[in-house]
Amino acid sequence: MNQADGVIKTHIHKFPLSNINLLRVRFVLLAVMLTTHLYLIAHLGLRWFSSSIIFLSNWGFWTTNCYFILVLLKFPDRQVTRNFASFFHTLLSMEFVITIVFWTVLYSDPHYDKRDKAIQTIAIHGIPLTCLLIDFCFNRLFVCKRSFKYLLAVGCFYSIFNMIMVLFVLGRPIYPPLTWKDWNSVLFSFLSVTLQLVAWSSVLMMQKVKYRKVKHSGDSLIDIM
Repeated sequence: MNQADGVIKTHIHKFPLSNINLLRVRFVLLAVMLTTHLYLIAHLGLRWFSSSIIFLSNWGFWTTNCYFILVLLKFPDRQVTRNFASFFHTLLSMEFVITIVFWTVLYSDPHYDKRDKAIQTIAIHGIPLTCLLIDFCFNRLFVCKRSFKYLLAVGCFYSIFNMIMVLFVLGRPIYPPLTWKDWNSVLFSFLSVTLQLVAWSSVLMMQKVKYRKVKHSGDSLIDIM
């Protein structure tokens, strides 16, 4: 296995889909993401862009769209860079955190207005993670342990961005637990970083299971995504 450049060398028949079928699946996933995007624009209007930039969940939503566009541009049979593999790992781990925190903490918060938001909520806090997990099942990206620093950087950057917006721009919390006026905000941020580590480790474990059979295979090797 060659892990240095973010690509795993393996035999194409070890995976359920061939290269051309993987390409078709990615087109479908991109179509799902773009259709969801268009629905949100039609339902909420263009003001959605300016008003939703403060939410990390929308950062993940937009970045997932970018991933499926970029991966199609690089496909097929091109050597994927280490940074691209780390980008995928970071995005998948981030979506795990976004989805888990939203449905377990934020959605149940009494301040969250659930009226007429069912489709919007599922679209932003469910579809991106689902599409990335489907892609993960069939792609050949091999992520390495050093990618955690990128996930940590994203978390730190958003925490600083959130604090500035809450204290100096909006004057109100974006997420109810993050008021930045007491130690509860610091504790919530620390727990979020811990959850990031758990999500990142989970992706590594899933990858280990995914490639277990390939590791012990004596078949010929080729570079594929």
